[in-house]
Amino acid sequence: MYNSWKNYHSMAFVTVLLFCLTSLAPAQNALSHNTFFTIDYPLAGVTNTEAVASTPSGIIVGNYYDSAGVQHGFMLKNGVFTSIDFPGADFSGVTWMNDSGDIVGIYYTDSGMKANTYILKGGTFTTINYPGNNTNTYGFGIDDADDIVGPECACNFTQATGFLYTYSTGTFTLFNYPNAVGTYPTMTVDPTKYIVGSYLDQASVYHGFLLTGGVNGVFSNIDYPGSTFTWITGINAASEMVGFYRDQSGNQHGFEYNLPLNAFYSIDISGATSTEVNGINGVKGNLVGRYTTPDGHTHGYFLQSPH
Repeated sequence: MYNSWKNYHSMAFVTVLLFCLTSLAPAQNALSHNTFFTIDYPLAGVTNTEAVASTPSGIIVGNYYDSAGVQHGFMLKNGVFTSIDFPGADFSGVTWMNDSGDIVGIYYTDSGMKANTYILKGGTFTTINYPGNNTNTYGFGIDDADDIVGPECACNFTQATGFLYTYSTGTFTLFNYPNAVGTYPTMTVDPTKYIVGSYLDQASVYHGFLLTGGVNGVFSNIDYPGSTFTWITGINAASEMVGFYRDQSGNQHGFEYNLPLNAFYSIDISGATSTEVNGINGVKGNLVGRYTTPDGHTHGYFLQSPH
């Protein structure tokens, strides 16, 4: 999901794949997810597709790059794909959809490639940007009250400040992980309870975080055990987080973290060179994300959870 913005990194196209799922302390039985399918946007020349969020009703949203290298968002509903583009944008995509079906995303419309955030609600696009002509606004997550979280910066993505946009009042509140170079909130289901995301420390290492009790609350560091890099992409109402991490060999894996149980689960797709989990369903715990195959192509996926 964030590779697209961060520069790191038809059901006829469904393929059932094997995957590996392991658990780290405290000891837990491995999750036995029972359905896994690949999502590739059905357009000639598309070799890069990712899924970013899903709703309890079964709608999946994500992004794809066309043959000219331009990114577009998409919605997959009842087996039908619909492309989502901010009107007049040169480059746009989806970052999250809440359980009510409202979408947050990012678009660019000028040669300077300033990042703008939009909300798509009731079929209408509305731009929501932090004040400042040179400020980039990356809306990453949206809750069911349409509150949005993400980073903003007037320089580069590395030196970013976290924000909470309260939809009911139209106001921004900024916050930072203590002593961090950059703070990147990615999702909240209730900003007065939890906000999750990642931060960049002074040694240029990325870690996950949990912010408890609102923007003036308490930060907790969350790293996948033994990892050299942790990026949290989302959280659901059951306090289950998802994201991806890099191991000591530099290999990338997806993960799920159950906060009440303090249990991490590593998620890898058999045969893939890297895996990430981008979204977790707000009710059922279903996962969506992306994986890369040895040919360098990326594919979206849906992973059905028994929770």
